[in-house]
Amino acid sequence: MIIDIKKFVQIRKKQKLSQTELCDGICTQSTLGKFENNGRVPSLKILN
Repeated sequence: MIIDIKKFVQIRKKQKLSQTELCDGICTQSTLGKFENNGRVPSLKILN
């Protein structure tokens, strides 16, 4: 699966969600930040 990271961030910001709000109960803000800045996709272990 290919994810357009810029579009992902654009939609998050359009919804007025902070990284912390978006990842609440899913992953840490740090994990989401790494994804948005470096394209590092978290492992399923982190997401479970």
